[in-house]
Amino acid sequence: MAWRNVAMILGHWHLRGYGQWAVVEKATGDVIGRVGLFNPEGWPGVELTWVIGRPHWGHGFATEAARAALQWTWGAVDTDRIVSMIRPDNARSIRVAEKLGERFERADEINGDVIHVYAIHRPSNNAR
Repeated sequence: MAWRNVAMILGHWHLRGYGQWAVVEKATGDVIGRVGLFNPEGWPGVELTWVIGRPHWGHGFATEAARAALQWTWGAVDTDRIVSMIRPDNARSIRVAEKLGERFERADEINGDVIHVYAIHRPSNNAR
């Protein structure tokens, strides 16, 4: 499974020109998660994702890393809309999305799972 994840992340950068980064805790140098963009063929749009290891929840790492990825996206990726697909019961990720300025757009289904789509549009002061 680890091999597939690494291949997917590297392939995404090669095919799309964007992807995910490791999140490193400055104080320890430990890799504590990943954040970035995900958009495989057929996906509903360019998705901003974040995954932080449970021991590091509640310290603002997801928000800080996702905010940096979002700012990079507006400068580097040809898209005017970013989505985050979040399970309805994932209150922590919903809070991160809202802190980033994403707003609930609709309920949907991905791979048989109900998800909520949160979205943000390119700020007008950040035109391509």
